[in-house]
Amino acid sequence: MDDTNAGLRGDDGPFRESAVVRVRGSGERAAVTAPARRPSVPVAHVSRYTKADWEAESFALFAEGADPAACPECGKTGFFGPRVVNEVIKCRACRFCGFWQQIDHAPLHQLPTVHGCSQWPEVSKALYVWWVLPDVESYTCPFCSGTVKVPLSLVGMPVDELEHPWRRIPQRRSQSFYQRLWGNWPVTAGRVVL
Repeated sequence: MDDTNAGLRGDDGPFRESAVVRVRGSGERAAVTAPARRPSVPVAHVSRYTKADWEAESFALFAEGADPAACPECGKTGFFGPRVVNEVIKCRACRFCGFWQQIDHAPLHQLPTVHGCSQWPEVSKALYVWWVLPDVESYTCPFCSGTVKVPLSLVGMPVDELEHPWRRIPQRRSQSFYQRLWGNWPVTAGRVVL
């Protein structure tokens, strides 16, 4: 395996291979090969997540101004926190490693994608990663409204990419630090966690 694939998860196992686009530090795009699907095996060491847990985490973070908690999977702060999806689904998720846990469900891993259209944003020196659940085959690009086919848009996870710029985001900082940090890019402005 050449070094363009180094650090991508799923180099072995029952995966389909597909070409994806990744931006190198110089900004040029290069085709790499990555797993089209990662197994949605529950994360064994994470406990049950209840509505009361979600409400407590949300209240602490957003109402009381508590500092962001660390992801139970990768340990990163500033990327993990409680979320509401489509105004209905309450979960907690990490945009660094793909950890996802919906209330009263086992945790699983999301898949990292980048559409790569001309309107796709960059955040902290890397293309913004759009995470999708393992059963999603396509979605509408929130920036150009085009159709994004997940198997063709997969990228390496920041947690696996040793040179990924998001690895340099300072850790264990205050809520106000992360609000100022993510406020530097229009797509993440106003967020406490990415």
